[in-house]
Amino acid sequence: MGRHFSTSANYKKLFHLKNDFFLLHEYNKSITLNACPSELKPYLVNQRPVVHTSFKGFGNKKGYITSYLLKGNQLEIGKATINSGKQPEMNFPNKDRFIGEDIDKKLNIFYRHSNLESLHPLIINAIRSNVNKFCNGRSAVKTTKGDHFTLVDKIEPNPRFSLINPGEGRKIIKFGKGMFYDFCLLQIGLDFSMGCISNVTSEGMYAPQEKCSYCYEWQNGPCTLDTFFDINEDWMIEKLKNKVEEMELSDRSKLFFRIGQGTETMTPQYMQKWEGFQDNLKISLRSLIRLKEESGIEIKVAMPTKIAEFDEELVELFKGANVALMGSVGYSELESGIIAHGFGVEQRLEGIREYKKAGVNANIYIATDITQSLDKVQEDARFAIDFGGKNKIPIQFLDIRVTKKKDVKIILNKSWTEALTDKNQTNLFNNNSGGLKLTGQGYLHANTTHPDFLEIIKNNRGDHRLCSTHAKREEQKCGLCFMDK
Repeated sequence: MGRHFSTSANYKKLFHLKNDFFLLHEYNKSITLNACPSELKPYLVNQRPVVHTSFKGFGNKKGYITSYLLKGNQLEIGKATINSGKQPEMNFPNKDRFIGEDIDKKLNIFYRHSNLESLHPLIINAIRSNVNKFCNGRSAVKTTKGDHFTLVDKIEPNPRFSLINPGEGRKIIKFGKGMFYDFCLLQIGLDFSMGCISNVTSEGMYAPQEKCSYCYEWQNGPCTLDTFFDINEDWMIEKLKNKVEEMELSDRSKLFFRIGQGTETMTPQYMQKWEGFQDNLKISLRSLIRLKEESGIEIKVAMPTKIAEFDEELVELFKGANVALMGSVGYSELESGIIAHGFGVEQRLEGIREYKKAGVNANIYIATDITQSLDKVQEDARFAIDFGGKNKIPIQFLDIRVTKKKDVKIILNKSWTEALTDKNQTNLFNNNSGGLKLTGQGYLHANTTHPDFLEIIKNNRGDHRLCSTHAKREEQKCGLCFMDK
């Protein structure tokens, strides 16, 4: 199976070249190009990277550098870099001390670059200086022959999926939500990559700073293109059976799975055309169908997704694996990573409608603030509620957790301080301020459910339901993710 992968964090450095020219280095363990953070784009001299460098020194000192040329005021560029999510390391290479070209051979440094004109020696010296420092000046055991410089008109992304070794499968087949909330049915969760497609641009560049701001699972993984697990049906069957035995579930008449526990598991069809793609979703669905047939245990699957792109082959696999497909809707302002791939709320819901029409158990899954009345839910939620009503598509609500201070205004329409004043109050509907609690993990969680939601869900087994991991135990609810349909 595929290679092992290091999850070393992506990081950046700034190099002052001369006058108001700066070089931004974005580092990655893989060959995937790094996108320039949006905060720094106003300072770009070229919209594309000017150099893409690979290197390998002694031991595991290896990697790739995507370099962008910036022009502007040092303080402004430094501030923009901080705002992009990283504290920059400003470097001032000694312009009187140029490192010789022999370092390229010692550390296997190869440059793919555009025309750097008069800045060429300064840029190459900055890269050599940095690589030499990172590698502690220790030469590689083996050197690679070839021309160290390749001049190109411009550096374009060449997206590809790199499959990695799944090991024993514990990052694929996980304990489900039901292991942490005893009212939840979900026993086993499945993920097919260590990263989510929201951290990759539509061109195939790694852009962790552009991913969705809000993520139910705090997804902050490495580039999804570099961390697709290399699996097959036989391997999945073996590991699924092992997990069932490990959890002592072999004697159960039903097993409940969640596909997409920490990442988005549907891949846009245009990305499936990129080199190296392996459809782990279809592999896993076939494996679940085989598990059902070989074990005699009934399989039920909940699958939230923000993609829901229609695929006729998936229709039969969803039916065969008893999948309850859940078209996820939240706040568009916080979902830029998915929307960048062309999957806004309308596109997701249209996909759900198509799957519903084809006979799939397709539903709508709305994350919203359940402490406020239904007429105060966000615009995306109102659209989804109306869409579900017109198309007779069931809806399950999810109590959203506010995990970042910067998102609280969008979700709750109040400041973090204003929200905190409600943390010990449980019946505030007479003044519409809602009931919230600050948890030990540092996020705001619903402490009460507004009567509007209790009225619409009734016994929580109809076409409107609620999944709530509520701060108050007595108000926690399970809508079964419509797996009972």
